[in-house]
Amino acid sequence: MNRYSGLNAIYLSFFYGDMYVDAVRGWKGLAYQYLFVLVAITWIFTGIKMHQMIGQAVNTSVYPAIEQLPKITIAKGELSIDKPTPYYLRAEGNVFLSFDTAQGAPSPGVNAPVVVTANKVIHTDYKGRKSETPVPDVDVKIEPPVLKKFFESVERWGALIMVLIMIPIAFIFCVLQTLIYAAVGTLFAGTMHARLTYGELIRISVMALTPVLVIDTLLKVSDQKFPLWVVFSIIVALAYIFFGVYANAHPKAVQAPQPAPAEPPAS
Repeated sequence: MNRYSGLNAIYLSFFYGDMYVDAVRGWKGLAYQYLFVLVAITWIFTGIKMHQMIGQAVNTSVYPAIEQLPKITIAKGELSIDKPTPYYLRAEGNVFLSFDTAQGAPSPGVNAPVVVTANKVIHTDYKGRKSETPVPDVDVKIEPPVLKKFFESVERWGALIMVLIMIPIAFIFCVLQTLIYAAVGTLFAGTMHARLTYGELIRISVMALTPVLVIDTLLKVSDQKFPLWVVFSIIVALAYIFFGVYANAHPKAVQAPQPAPAEPPAS
């Protein structure tokens, strides 16, 4: 019977060897259920941060651009707008896109990173190199109010949809990690003469992944950049697997001291 719950494991896995012993002895059939819940929790927090970032990007960049955007019509590969050209879109006072749908080459005064003509889109990179993309041969109308409604939906539901997609993907990735880490754990178990099955080493690997997932989530939600975090996270996970194997090889060394039995009252 397990003595610690999954909630206990989230913080005890950082420092408490007895948590790893309990996972081996009492978590049979529960380790991956715990891992799925842990992955879901971490992605919920990541999703909250993502929702904030999407809202900020949409409100500061997308909506101001849509307010300037003309109605665009593409008919048989030819683009036109409902404004006199050249027509400019600006961000913070700088032109970032211009429409110049007059026949022939763009007007000499047009100077923007992206120039949209009647039949092509000309992009100029920061080195001054130009590339051209033809206007697609379709019949479509792009209206600013419709576009704004679309991005309102993205702002409202985009993070939630991303989280629902990423939870199963991240869970599968973590499961694969535990299978690999458990194989490495067999080497640690051999050096310590610990009698641990592959299934028990998987439970230790799930515990060892917990600190990595928690730290990774804290870094994401706090916008902290950790150089070579991917490499460091592997080292951390392997260190905790070693710690978990050691805890099970020497359980008495990591178990919490038990209170002394009370003396019987004097007669």
